[in-house]
Parts: sequence; structure tokens; C-alpha cells
Amino acid sequence: MLPSKNQNADLSGLICVRLDGLGGRLLALLNTMRLSAALEVPFRFMWDTDLNWLDSKDKQFHALDGAETLFSPEFLDAYCVQKSEVMELELADLPAKEGLVELKQTFHSAPRPYGFNSLDVDAEMAALGVEEDPAEVAALWKQIEFSADVKRAVDLANAAPLEDDTVCMHLRAGDIIQGAERYWGLHTGKVIPVSVAEHIVRHFKEKGQQLLIFGQDKALCSYLAETYGVVLASDLMPAEPLSSAQAALFDMTLISRCSQVIAGASIFAILGAMIGGTKLVRPYAYFRPHDLQQITLSAPVLHDSTDKISNYQRAFAFWYAVCESGHIMTPLDNERFLEGAAHYDPDNPLYELFLATALGTAGRIAEADAAMLNVLTRMDRNPEYRTLCLEILKQLGIGGGRKPVQKRLFDDLQSLVGKDRVGLTAVASVLSKAKGDVSRMEELRTLLQQSSAQGPEVALGTSLLEAVA
Repeated sequence: MLPSKNQNADLSGLICVRLDGLGGRLLALLNTMRLSAALEVPFRFMWDTDLNWLDSKDKQFHALDGAETLFSPEFLDAYCVQKSEVMELELADLPAKEGLVELKQTFHSAPRPYGFNSLDVDAEMAALGVEEDPAEVAALWKQIEFSADVKRAVDLANAAPLEDDTVCMHLRAGDIIQGAERYWGLHTGKVIPVSVAEHIVRHFKEKGQQLLIFGQDKALCSYLAETYGVVLASDLMPAEPLSSAQAALFDMTLISRCSQVIAGASIFAILGAMIGGTKLVRPYAYFRPHDLQQITLSAPVLHDSTDKISNYQRAFAFWYAVCESGHIMTPLDNERFLEGAAHYDPDNPLYELFLATALGTAGRIAEADAAMLNVLTRMDRNPEYRTLCLEILKQLGIGGGRKPVQKRLFDDLQSLVGKDRVGLTAVASVLSKAKGDVSRMEELRTLLQQSSAQGPEVALGTSLLEAVA
């Protein structure tokens, strides 16, 4: 049994301090429980509902209720620490996995609070000699005492009619497709796009097997149900209204009851599979990278003008194909798919930046520079677009050496600069400045100022560079 808060008033031990969506927080909470038990130290958690880390437009996509709505009073009294208390603590970082055995041996002679927020503790558990046990997560999950209302939703989910061999598919959507997250292009793998969803649904339909669909986009779910006859998780919801916390735990419990979960890297779906001991299958199991182009191009709903699905879904499907096809796409393929993404989401500078770069890597330098100059001109004329584009460029530059998608644009652009390539050189210089490579930035600034096309284009590029902090 986990220790009581009253036995440890100084708050020493492990405190889960993750600030994330619901799935991420619950998984980190479970991992903190696992590790604290292995270390034989007290467990605590902080539950802050402040979503300031999210763009204001994206808060609508996250179900994050207060701790008192999710957990029982007894559980909160025993394990929950207020943010104000945590802020007053000098939280230490856990030592590297090699030092965990020593920490376990010395903790009680020198107790102190440690912050923890990891979504994966396998390496730490192995360092402590704890063998992996899939049943452990399910057992710890049962130790979390949810509120009476949430327990009611869990009971309803457990009572919902579901065949033992039900396979479910978790589509995700929300902020990554419709919100501000789509501007950064970083979490593509969390979502299953409509093109791949249809491909997988047809696979199971040919086998005569039913699929249960979870998704945030009601229009997309309705389209799949009407076109292919799939069952929607929302159809299994009780008639009584559920709060966001109840609905989330209802869905997570349904996922845990399935025999197989098809999902991207969505923590919500992953946790649902973990607590049920359910097989988790990535969508990549149903296609090879070089098939993804044809899967996308052959999806009728991506190419019609109906409102069966949103244009955001259409744009994302094209972007997904660019990101998840590996490096097998030719420059012409990249251009075609990026044009599709930009066509359906014309206010997303990310697609325009990648499209201009794709033209350059295809050897069409003049077109690439003109396309990049068009981005600069649009920034000059539209303050809102300028602010957004600058933020994207900052993020792309900061992540230029780390995130694969960002690194791809960063490296490609650096190879396309030239004295009279004002648009390409200006954007490449901004990325270098954002990355902190001052010498490269100064080199490109000089190249920009030497351009024979002295005029408004160079002025635009220089002002763009000055605008990046």
C-alpha cells in the first residue's frame, strides 16, 4: 500500500509534477507510483489545472478538470500536493539510473523531495532490478481512487456492450489538426489521418471484422460511420450527460476493454491499452512508407468539395504523407503533397515554408525564391500572419538540430542560400539566428546585403532578421 501523506509531512519522496494533457498526467502519475514503490519512498502528485502552456485556441481540445473532480477526497488528502507547496520546495532531480540503488539505500537517512514527470520508467525500473510486469500497471491503476462521479462513468463503460474480440482505433485530432499545434508540425505521429483511417477500416471490413472508433472530430467519425458502418465509441455513451472528466475516463475504460488498440503516439490511447493489458498496434503496421502516397491520393474524400470532413483534416492528410513517408518521396512528390496541404490550410505558413524549400531542392531555385519572397511579402502586409510566421521560424530554428521535421527544413534551406536568392537567404538567416548560430547568421546577413536585387525584397529580409529576438 502506498504511504500516507500524514506519515511524511515534510513532503520528501517522489512528487509527480507533470504539466500536460490528461493522458500524459495520468501516465506520469502511474510511473511515479511505480518508481516510488520500487525505491520504497513516499509518493505524491501535483495537479495544476493552469493550461497557460497551451495556446488559448487549443484549450478547448483538452479535457483537464480539477483534482477534486477526478479524484476522491481521501485520495487527494493522502497524496495530492498543492502547487503553492511545491513552489516552496527545492525539488531535486533524480540521479541517473546508475545512482538509483544508492538513493534507495540512503534516502531514509537523508530524505528530500524529488520532482518526477517521465512517461517512461522502464530504464529506471531495470536499474533497480525490477522485472517488467504488464499486470503491475493495471494493479496500480486500481489503487487510484477516483471521485464518485468518475467511478460512475467507469462502471458505465465496463457495462457497455462490447464483444471480447473488439478492435478499436483511436484517431486523435484536436489541436494537432485544428488548433495552433498544426503550425509547428511536431506531433504528426499522434494522429491517424482520414486517408490512413479509411485504409485500415477497409482492411478490417474485408476481413468481416468490426471496428470501434474513438475520435475528437465528430464530422470525421460520422463520415466513417456512414460510409463504412463502423461503430463509434460515442454511440456507446450513456444517455445521461457526462462531464469532460467522466467522458474521458469512459473512453479510456472502453479502450482498456478492447483486444487490440490501433493508435498513433497518443498518450491517452497508450495508457488505455496499458491499463487493460491490451495489444497496442501502430497504424504503420497496415501500410509501408512507399504505399502512403497512393493511399493519400486515392482517398476520395480528400479531393471532393463536400463538407463531409473539414479542410483541416484534408490538409493534415497531405502533411502526414510528407512526414511519414520517410525519405522515399522525390522532390516532385514533396511539392505535390505540400501543395495539397497549403491548398486546404492556406493560412498555415508552415506549409508554405516547406513548399518553397521543396521547390528549391527540386532544382527550381527561381520559383523557390519567389515563393519564399511571397511569404515575406505576405508577412509585411498582414501583421497577424507576420507574428505567426515569426514564431514558426523561431521554433523551426530552435529545433533545427533536434526534431527530424524541423531539421529537414533547416538543412535544406541552408543548402539553398545565395547572393541573389533573397527570400531563401533571409529565411535561412532567421533560422540560424533562432538556433543561436551567430556566425552563420552574420554570414547570411552579409550575403543578403550583397544582393544585386537591392530594394524592398532585401529590406523585407533584413527587417525579418531584426524582428527575431
